[in-house]
Amino acid sequence: GSGTYVNNLDELARVYGNANMDSYLNDDDIKQLKKIINDGLDWKTDYPYADANVDGKVNQADIDYVQNFLDKKSQLMYYTTNVGATDYVHFPISGKIGCNYDYGYMVAQIFDQWDNVTSGLERWTIAKNADGTWKVSENRYPGAHSFINLGDGKDKETLAENIIKSGIRVYMGQPDTQVEEYLRAAEKADGTIIDVINLKYAQMNKYGTPVSTVMTTAIMFDEQEHAKKYLDMFNDTVKTIQKKTKNLATKTFIQPYNPSNDGANVYVDCLGISATNGYNSMGDYWTLSLLPLVDGLGAQAAGNYIQVEKEMIVTANPDIMVISLWGNITDQTSPADAQKTFETAAAYMSAVPAYSNGGTVGVCFETIGTPLGPSGLMLVASYIWPDVFTEDEGWDMLQKWYDEFTEFTGDVRQAGGLMCFKHV
Repeated sequence: GSGTYVNNLDELARVYGNANMDSYLNDDDIKQLKKIINDGLDWKTDYPYADANVDGKVNQADIDYVQNFLDKKSQLMYYTTNVGATDYVHFPISGKIGCNYDYGYMVAQIFDQWDNVTSGLERWTIAKNADGTWKVSENRYPGAHSFINLGDGKDKETLAENIIKSGIRVYMGQPDTQVEEYLRAAEKADGTIIDVINLKYAQMNKYGTPVSTVMTTAIMFDEQEHAKKYLDMFNDTVKTIQKKTKNLATKTFIQPYNPSNDGANVYVDCLGISATNGYNSMGDYWTLSLLPLVDGLGAQAAGNYIQVEKEMIVTANPDIMVISLWGNITDQTSPADAQKTFETAAAYMSAVPAYSNGGTVGVCFETIGTPLGPSGLMLVASYIWPDVFTEDEGWDMLQKWYDEFTEFTGDVRQAGGLMCFKHV
């Protein structure tokens, strides 16, 4: 079919000092720096992260700077943010962690840092739904309901004050450059050191993917061993899938996001393209693009999350329609209720031929759109290519990821908000 295929397997840790441009900071970077200096290589073009101290030159000072990191000495560590700016943290980050989004919670769990998470915005701590149920599940994030509540986060000055009072050392989950400005002012005034990590863990653009941002963050925390386990699991998962699908023809897909009414329009997660960010997408779209699926709408200059007429999707007639759910089910939702939520959402798209011909599946953003995204790939693949993958393989893969990289101790088959769905 027609469509745009962008399979961005980017695993580059965007930390200055990562001279050989891989996923780690280690002795190989010292070797690469020596080679750059001795052979007069064009580092600006080929090895832009070689300039460890960001002074515009690559020389012995950069070798010393990287050696300090390897010796676990405290100094500034520079990195590229999700919009391509250069920022810094105080290496190595240790101490208490606050999060403005559950992605921060997820990354802390991947690094086995969950015990250090002590605060979060209201939405991720004490907030409840209209029916009195918690917005955040303690099965997934143990203790979150008793974390320090940092407020709603809308007024950035108040938020910065709450962050300082909370005693945390790092604030992460989603970028927040405004809060960072207040915290940097506090650092100048009285030496308070609180870093904001300005990375996005649930999107892809030319400055990173969910995987590369995890690897970047791991270096800041000096948690590269945990990150290696994560990257190995990611690569094993993707290689297994690619091996099994290498002879399959690609299928087109379109991804309606939380369809919720019979109106003429619907939001879709799609492939965006822009001069500043290159190809870009939400995390759920990025994860699915690791399968032999191509975008049924083509790259959109309007963005990676846009409103389109449902009729446009009917006309595009994708082979596969993926309904992406977020925010309305959690791991505590029963599988039956989660399936019902999915079927209700899918029914709003019933005019699309894929709805009637077996081409409709569903994913939860919490699993598919995040650094845990690849965990659900095999299950989705088993619904699309049942003669190539078994559902049991898919469930086992999902369970393996959650066992290895989260605090969740349950059975993923019973956790409605972590599942993937097929339309019945």
